[in-house]
Amino acid sequence: MHKTRRSRSIVALAMGLLMALALGSVPALAEGWPSGPKSITAEIVNNEYKADIEGIAEKDAVVVDAYRIATVTHDGDALSSMILEAPFKDLQSLMDSGDWKKLAEGAAKVVSDGKQGNVAVRHGKLGAKIPLAAGDDQGDGVWLIMPRGASQKAGSLTAYSGNYTYTFTPSLVTLPTKDDVDDAKKLNSAYGEWVAEATVEIKPERSKIVEPPDTPRKVVKTGEETTLTPFYVAMGVSGGLLALLAIQGVFNRKREADKKSA
Repeated sequence: MHKTRRSRSIVALAMGLLMALALGSVPALAEGWPSGPKSITAEIVNNEYKADIEGIAEKDAVVVDAYRIATVTHDGDALSSMILEAPFKDLQSLMDSGDWKKLAEGAAKVVSDGKQGNVAVRHGKLGAKIPLAAGDDQGDGVWLIMPRGASQKAGSLTAYSGNYTYTFTPSLVTLPTKDDVDDAKKLNSAYGEWVAEATVEIKPERSKIVEPPDTPRKVVKTGEETTLTPFYVAMGVSGGLLALLAIQGVFNRKREADKKSA
């Protein structure tokens, strides 16, 4: 089995292929086009959050979604074209320019907006091989990789653990791809063999979840909540006081009358 490719070389490969297509020199770039099923593996790079994310993944809390945003065709052992799927056609200029980062961001927005239509989509777990083939479809194409928390909607690119939010960056991978051809892992797209498997590096960012302070709950008053009850209560209290005063007055007058008659 060939050593799997890393995403940084995949970007270089895609740009090299696009330049080759423009120059009409594609046949020199491809040798031994693999006709078997394709697959990808999304792995967390070795950064300060690696253990945290892998801990989440062990609980099946991170899902990796792969969307095919473009098909690739070949003539024998040579790549012929990359054709964007219909929902992503507006991103053609980004593909032509080779700006893979902006292309990934634009494609991710299409997905997060729920406008990806019926493009092929595959699902898997972080760190595990995700088969891209289905039936007669071998999985060839340009795939958008979007990790997310299992409880989050498709396209969210976020996951939660404890007091932290993890945000993932969308990435692209082309299958088949080229293997590394030297010890420095520098891609020379004119040589090397096509391979059917690729490894995509995932680099999450982490931010602390800010909880709002505990504050007394306030009841917002509206015009519909105003009634005459307070006025009735006030009138009742006032009436009671008047009645007491009247009784006291009668009592005082009776007492004065009794004194005079005595």
